[in-house]
This record gives sequence, structure tokens and C-alpha cells, in this order.
Amino acid sequence: MVADGNLWFIHLAYLCGFTIEMDLPKKQHWVPRFYLKQFAIPATKDSKIPKVWTFSKNHRDPKEPALISITDAASSRYMYSPINKQGHRDFSTEQKLADIEGIVSKIWPDICHGSMAFSGSVRKIVSLFLATTMLRDQKSFNLAKYTHNKMRSIIDSFPKNDLGIPQINKFVYKGKEYSLDLSDWQNPKYNSDNYFRQFFVDTINENAIHFAKILLDRTWSIWTFSNSILATSDAPFIMCNTIKEPYGIETKGTVVFFPLTPYRALEIGGKGKDNAYYPMPDMYAHLINYLLWTNDCRFLYSHRNTDEVLLEIHNFVEARKKELSTSNTD
Repeated sequence: MVADGNLWFIHLAYLCGFTIEMDLPKKQHWVPRFYLKQFAIPATKDSKIPKVWTFSKNHRDPKEPALISITDAASSRYMYSPINKQGHRDFSTEQKLADIEGIVSKIWPDICHGSMAFSGSVRKIVSLFLATTMLRDQKSFNLAKYTHNKMRSIIDSFPKNDLGIPQINKFVYKGKEYSLDLSDWQNPKYNSDNYFRQFFVDTINENAIHFAKILLDRTWSIWTFSNSILATSDAPFIMCNTIKEPYGIETKGTVVFFPLTPYRALEIGGKGKDNAYYPMPDMYAHLINYLLWTNDCRFLYSHRNTDEVLLEIHNFVEARKKELSTSNTD
């Protein structure tokens, strides 16, 4: 993490008065357990092992809804702990993420069920939590791996010397010049899982503060629902843009949705007032569930059988198609 990022963690912990003591586990979650607990089935929510219904979009996974512990959800061995040059696991990024979770978990119940205002240090730490949630999930790991391989493919297309090393020593990205040292270009480590994991960790560390600051400057509001409809997933940070395609978090018109509980969702960048609470009809909860399902997630998580959630998503889509067809006919 950049220097001011490290200071930010410490400063926020001091402001909030929290002492952070976290283990460094082998099983590392990209969706925190304190967050998933809000979507646990009611009978287990307050137990030692809260459970959620889950369903996978991946064809290699079982095609039936299943009940699993939140301990087993959205996790991977040493997700953020590559092996360093000394041959040891580097837990520094996992510790930083744990520090953020340690602070946010203390205020999360008030955010989910109270009327806490997103301002000051609360807004800063939640912005950082959301930014890292976006950057640290499995789809972001896959994207980092794809980006790395794409970069290598482009560099490999340049003319090579007698040693097979591409003859390029710099490149320009967004107006900034970067130097390249390709002396060990053919080292097999660059295609290893550990190298991809290090590249992924570097992506989190280099972008978390930048993306958090983008979120800080947007309008934040809470959508509330009278019925417990909302689900979540292993990629709960949702971005959408009805103006531009393709788009990213910095693109004008991009709106972020983040399910908080089955009754609440956070909207960032919308047209509502900052720190306002908006009662919404059920249709908008089905919309968020649809966006979750189409957000490159692998697993859907819910407090109720995911067959119910998927049926509601199907009915929502079919109703929108019918409305669109009728409007086009008129």
C-alpha cells in the first residue's frame, strides 16, 4: 500500500478507538464473514456457524442450491499471501485487509440496521472497505491474471535479440512513461501461480486508496425495502452505467450498488440526496439481485433458498421484456 494508505489505516483505527488483533489464516476470504452474516438464514444467524444458501453459475460446480457455512464461502488458500524472495509467505496485504475489516465490523451493525451518517472517518473507512472489496475478489484476481498475460503477449510481439529478449525498454501509459527491465524475460516464474498472486496483491495495494477517494466524492444513499428480498454474492460490489459503454468506476454516470442486508442496499453516485434513506418498491430489489447475478459472480448467497431468488430474477427480466415489447409496439 502507498505510504499515505498505511497512515490512513492507523489514523482511522485511532479515531475510532479500536485495537486490532487478527490472526493470519491460510483460508483467506475475499468477502468478509461479518458481511455475509447479514445474509445468513434466520435460524443460524446468531449461532456460532451462520449458514447461507448458495448456488453457483460455474458449470463445474453442483447445480443444486446448497447450505454452507459462511466460513467456507468466498475463500481461497493464501489468496493475498504470495511467497516472497526469502521463501516465506508475505501476510502484509492480508493484515491490511484484516485491519480494515476489524474497524468496519464494529460499525457495520449500525450501518445495516441503524441510521448512521456516512461522514468523516466513517465515510473514509467504508470507502476503503468498498474499494478493497471491489479489488480483492476472485473475478479481480482472474482479471489481474488476464491483464498480466495480455501485457506479456504484447511485449512478446516485439522483435527479439539473439537471447530471445524483446527489444523494448519503456512504454507510455496515460501519458506517463515507464521503464522495462526484461533481462530475465524467459524466467518461468513469470508464468507461475505465485507470480500472478503477487501481481494481484500489487494491484490491490496500488489502487485501493485511489478508488476509495473516488467513492468519497460521490453521493451516498440507502435504499430500504419492506420485504427481505435482497441476496448477495462473491462479487457484491456492483457497477452499472446506462450512459457509456465500456465504463469503469471513474466513468461519468457510473452508479455503485452494494447490498447491505436483505432489506437494505447502498447506492453511490445516484441522483438522490447524500445520506438519505429511500423506501423503494420490491421491483428495485429484484433489479439489484439481477445485477448481482450478471456481475461476473460465481456464487450467489442468500438467507433463503436461491431457487426462489433465481425465479424472481427470471420473472423480473421477463416482465421488463414484456414492458419493452409493449412500449415498442405503441
